[in-house]
Amino acid sequence: KVTRTLIDQIESLSRISDEFSRFGRMPRRMMTDVNVADALRESVELFRTHELIRFGVHIEDALPLVRGDREEFARAMTNVLRNAVQAIHAEGRIDLTASREGAVLRITVTDTGIGIPASLLPRIFEPNFSTKTEGMGLGLAIVRKIITDMDGSISIDSAEGQGTEVTILLPASAAAVDD
Repeated sequence: KVTRTLIDQIESLSRISDEFSRFGRMPRRMMTDVNVADALRESVELFRTHELIRFGVHIEDALPLVRGDREEFARAMTNVLRNAVQAIHAEGRIDLTASREGAVLRITVTDTGIGIPASLLPRIFEPNFSTKTEGMGLGLAIVRKIITDMDGSISIDSAEGQGTEVTILLPASAAAVDD
């Protein structure tokens, strides 16, 4: 299952790279109704091999679909989870919850990592800003763009030495709201 998910992610990245090289831009969005529960489970599977990190996954039954590009959404969630994993330097826990609140889908990722200093939180979504030594500082800026393009919002609450909580709110697709 993890291998299949990894292969899917590699193929997705390869398509992005090919199209970016050809046209100098990101691939055209494929807006559809996205099954968030499936995308979340697949994203978590990529990181379950970390022996010292325990995962708690609580995805409400019958979550509504959301309007967006499935690959972009999966990339955004993979980035959020990768940040959580990287914040845990030894043993720790990551909890992912997804629930419906009326016409809104709430996704929360909480980790027991090192946390982010309060002085840095206002800059966390800025392009080229990072609290890590590796990477280009584009991850959370891209995540925010993907989520806001889905008419959603993302916020981060963190306490240094205690961990971080990422909250994503997405509107249910029009079809799901009518249910």
